[in-house]
Amino acid sequence: MKFGHAFQEALAAASYPEHWVEKAIPYRQLKKLLGKVREELIKNGYDPDTLHQLLAEHNAEYRLETDDSHLLRPKLIVRPSLNGTSLETTPGPRSLAEVSSTAPDSPNSVGPHDPDDDDDHEEPGGDGWVKIPLNSDGRFFGLLQSDVTELDTLQEEERHAMTDKIHLLGTEIAAVAKPRKSLIKLSKSDLYRWREIFELYLAAQVFFSTNEAAGGLRKSEKAQKQLVWFQDEVNKRQLPQKFKIESSATAYAQFLALNATLLQNLQFQELNQTAVTKIIKKFDKRTSLGVKSTFPKAMYSAHFISEAISKDICAQLAREVVYAFQANETHIDEKLVRHLEQWFPKETKEKQAYNELERRKELLGDIYVDEKPPQCIVM
Repeated sequence: MKFGHAFQEALAAASYPEHWVEKAIPYRQLKKLLGKVREELIKNGYDPDTLHQLLAEHNAEYRLETDDSHLLRPKLIVRPSLNGTSLETTPGPRSLAEVSSTAPDSPNSVGPHDPDDDDDHEEPGGDGWVKIPLNSDGRFFGLLQSDVTELDTLQEEERHAMTDKIHLLGTEIAAVAKPRKSLIKLSKSDLYRWREIFELYLAAQVFFSTNEAAGGLRKSEKAQKQLVWFQDEVNKRQLPQKFKIESSATAYAQFLALNATLLQNLQFQELNQTAVTKIIKKFDKRTSLGVKSTFPKAMYSAHFISEAISKDICAQLAREVVYAFQANETHIDEKLVRHLEQWFPKETKEKQAYNELERRKELLGDIYVDEKPPQCIVM
């Protein structure tokens, strides 16, 4: 199946939001423009084989430059003669200088005359470099650049929207996991269930890995597997069924929905990244201009937000649910003790019992100390 057809099917099958699909790379339109680029090059005497030879011999260059507005301005320049003799390998017009100076009213003209180009026909340096006037390649890269820019804008909008959802979700989770002042009231809190969910989510490393060998952003296929693993582990432990507060189930559903949106966003970005890579590869194949090596790397895809947003989720939950994990006896003060009693009631009670046992050992010795005091013996 050709990529253009597969691309459209993938956009339709994944149920992406309509405003996302409208911003997708216009692959078919770019492919049509590429056909016109090829036709225009051949018309001027530069078929792919000829260009390949000229570029290999360093008698031609294809540049992708940017103007003051950061817009791509493609430029094909050739050296029509060496040591005063014309390049016999170049077909088409007898003189490339004639091509460059073709009048706009001439039937051989390839587009409207631009006065600003008058000084660009012969490159500085006295080596006889000549600019070949092309129009279709400018339209091709103009469309591609504008669409990638729109994808960047879309990603920024999605980032803001998801960041707002993260803050709302963090507030909701903080409410249902709110510490209680006693073990009786703790039974009505979901603090420990949310802490367990969060620990599983950190272990899953759904969208990013901290592994040194394979660190950084995950591909969507791996991210999907990790997200499934996380949900399976949560279900195996029946954590959603153990929720004491009804709104915890709602918050967990929102948490899963946010991750599903992040996964879909990652898949959408990868699909468009593939479209850009494919059309650039096809451009080189049909023209031999070698754009792949000069095409700006930043334009191969929109900014990936899944890793950043996922880290934001972790940070928010850490602040709201598992804050003070790093606390130990070297940091204890009265304020922190009260904090630990609120957020870690089970651990605090166990630690207190252990400290009392150790204190008795210090005062009475091990032989007289037991967790269950021995019966009194009358001598």
